Amino acid sequence: MKNIPLMLIVLEVAAACCIQVPHARGQESGRDEPSPLQVIDPVTDERLQSLFSRLDVADSTTERLARLVRQPSGKIALAGHMSTLTEQARNEARLEAASAFIEQFLERDDQGHLIIQNEEMKQRWIARCARLEKSMAEIQGEMVKLAADLETSSEAAGLFKRLFEDPQAAITVRMSVVGGDDAIAKYLLKALGDLLVEQADGTLQMVESRRQEAKQQVERLEMTDDLGRRLQQDLPHLANEYGTDGQRNQQLIRYLRNPLMARLLALEISKDIQSVPIAVERLHEHFEAMSLDTPAGWEFSNDEAWKQMQKFFAGVDRVEKILPRVGESLTAMAERLESDDPLTRDLADKMRQQPLAVALALQVPYSEANAGQVMRALLQDLITEQDGKWKIDEGQELAASDRARELLKQCRRVRRYTRNLERLLKEKAGAALLEELGEAAPYFLTNEIRRYAQQHRSDPVQLLQDDLLEDVAEGKLRVRAERRETVRHLVAQAERVRGESTDDDF
Repeated sequence: MKNIPLMLIVLEVAAACCIQVPHARGQESGRDEPSPLQVIDPVTDERLQSLFSRLDVADSTTERLARLVRQPSGKIALAGHMSTLTEQARNEARLEAASAFIEQFLERDDQGHLIIQNEEMKQRWIARCARLEKSMAEIQGEMVKLAADLETSSEAAGLFKRLFEDPQAAITVRMSVVGGDDAIAKYLLKALGDLLVEQADGTLQMVESRRQEAKQQVERLEMTDDLGRRLQQDLPHLANEYGTDGQRNQQLIRYLRNPLMARLLALEISKDIQSVPIAVERLHEHFEAMSLDTPAGWEFSNDEAWKQMQKFFAGVDRVEKILPRVGESLTAMAERLESDDPLTRDLADKMRQQPLAVALALQVPYSEANAGQVMRALLQDLITEQDGKWKIDEGQELAASDRARELLKQCRRVRRYTRNLERLLKEKAGAALLEELGEAAPYFLTNEIRRYAQQHRSDPVQLLQDDLLEDVAEGKLRVRAERRETVRHLVAQAERVRGESTDDDF
């Protein structure tokens, strides 16, 4: 693409769920403009073609709309409009989602108070609220320092000072700047990026071209799970073969009796051996080769092998600390995975089980990130420290003002949403629930309701029909009178794309 206006148009529609980005094709289209990449998936395209075949082209505005579906640039404009309609529908669903969320995840006790459905979910929510409260406190601490030391002579600095003092700034920055999910969840999504892709609405889909790799992963995880469960039975018996004299033996016995040791060994062994009985036997042979019989029992005698065992011990310690959070994040990702076929459902099931959680917990490069420090680092492109004072960079004042205004707008939205949620919960006798979850409960629940609403999947083609068209005689469709200006805008947008593109732009 040659210039910014065309880039902005394409960026406006790039998040549409119906847009795909395959490689460019050089074939001729036979139409009056270059043939670009496919901007609407085949199924949606076919439905649009069917819908537009019913248009009453005797009407001039309707005829101009009909031409859009036959032009690549017109499809870009239509895809963008469908994306906008889909987002509007999702926002409307979000406003209605709180009551549905409460009905699905909460229940009433004997006194009529709302409580969390089961103890496991309750403990998980309490832990997540505690983590959110901790990160908000870290952000608030940094904001207090920044507000106190911020040089406020410019409008941008004044806006940021107001932002730093806003009661909802910490949660807004937590969700918008630092990120709504914690660092571990982000890492897991990145680690599974070869197999899964995140959609604009927050759902996950399997990458179609990686289905074979996904199938192999599922099969390996099944074998690893079987081997892990078998080793959880065998390793304690293996530990009994060792004498209890000496620190080395005592440490080895302790870890062999830890179920996570079985899981880590299963992950390592399953890389090369695909049979559970053979793998178990090879492991016993390995320990026998590395050990020496003594009057008190076995003694692990191979120094080089002991260095490798210590790496496994360190892995067990690391996984033990972080596994609950990794498992929780993977389970949440599995709920977002669109399981329309058996392979995807199998992968979702494996994401809820321990082998994959252990494997990824072993790889996570961190267990906790200070949200306040992350926020400060992310704002350093706008705010820098000079002589003990924080200042807005002179060349960044316009961008800083825009950013501060956007965050202040989000603060107001957070206030409105949480206020409505607290009111709804109090009306439904759920005030005690907020106290039980802690100070961050309104923000945590608001974010969970937002995720819940993202599961709302509107039909973009039906939304387009409802928005622009009305039935006329003999089953024909015509542009509604009040939407004719919208159609003219779409036509103009398509003309801009066509006029500003060249044969090789795509």
